[in-house]
Amino acid sequence: MVDFLFAVPSGESVGLEPFHFAIVGQTQFSGKTTLIKRLADWAVAQGFRVLVFDTKETEADYEGFGFEVPVVLRETTDSFVLIGLLESMFRRKLTPYYATLSRLTEAAEGFGDIIARAKDLEGRTRSSWLRDACRVLYDLLERLKSETSRVETVSRLKLFPGINRMCINGFSLEAQQLIVKNAFEDALRFYRRKLILVVDEAFKFLPEKYSSAATKAIMNVITQGAKTCLYVWIATQFLAVTSKDPLKACAVKFLGTQDHITEVKHTLDLIPEARSKFSAGEIMKLKLGHWVLVRKRPPFV
Repeated sequence: MVDFLFAVPSGESVGLEPFHFAIVGQTQFSGKTTLIKRLADWAVAQGFRVLVFDTKETEADYEGFGFEVPVVLRETTDSFVLIGLLESMFRRKLTPYYATLSRLTEAAEGFGDIIARAKDLEGRTRSSWLRDACRVLYDLLERLKSETSRVETVSRLKLFPGINRMCINGFSLEAQQLIVKNAFEDALRFYRRKLILVVDEAFKFLPEKYSSAATKAIMNVITQGAKTCLYVWIATQFLAVTSKDPLKACAVKFLGTQDHITEVKHTLDLIPEARSKFSAGEIMKLKLGHWVLVRKRPPFV
C-alpha cells in the first residue's frame, strides 16, 4: 500500500506497483508536481533511482528536489533526430523531404559539416520549401552550438542513488529535446535496472501527429525497459497534443481535473467504460489532489 494515496470516500490506502505511469491534469489545479514528488520518494523507498527533467520555461518546478545532475548533450548527425527537430518546429510530418535532408547528414562529423552542406543546398535548390528547411536547419544548429557552449555539459549521463534532477528549463525546446534524447539513450544503455525517468510537459517531447528529436529514444525505453524495471513517467496537461502511443504502455494512469471540453473528452477516453462511471462534469469538478486512478492490477477505477 502507498501511505499517501487514499480511496474516496472509503479512505482506504491504495496499492501500487512501479511501472510506466501517466499523470495528467490541468496545471495549478490538479497537483501533478506534488504527486510526482510523492511518487518519486515512494519509488526511492522501493530501491529505484529517479531522474526528473525540470522543463518548465517560467520557473524550476523541482528546484531543490534531489541531486542536480549535469546536462548530457552530444552533437548528433542522425538524420532521424534532425528531421524530428524540424518537424517539431514546423509542427507537421516532413516525410517527403526526408531523403533530401538525410543526404545533408551522410558521413557528417558534426553540426559544422551539416551547417555548411545546408547552406550549399540552400543556394542550389529550386524548391522554395527546401530552401526554407535548409535555412531553418542551419540556423537551428548554429543556435544550438551557441546555446550549449555557454553551459557545462557532459557526454554521458551521470546519476546518483535516489532522486536526480536535470534542470533544462533554461534551454530552447530544440536543445531540451536533444538533452532528453541523450539521457534516455544512456539510461537504456548504461543504467537499465530500477530507474524511473520522469518527463514533465510531455507534449514538448512526445507530440501528436509529428515527431521530435526525443520521440524515438523515449519510445525505445518504454518498449524495452519494463523487463529490467526501467520505467517512464509521463506528465502532461495537454492530452490533445500529446502522442497517444506512449500512453498505451502506461498501465497506471492518474487523471486529474480539466476545464477544456477537448481535454475532458481525451481524459474520459483513458478510463475503461467511462460513460457508465464518470461524466464530463465530474472530471471538471475534480478537486486539487483528487485523481481518477486507472490501473491494470488490481483493477481500479
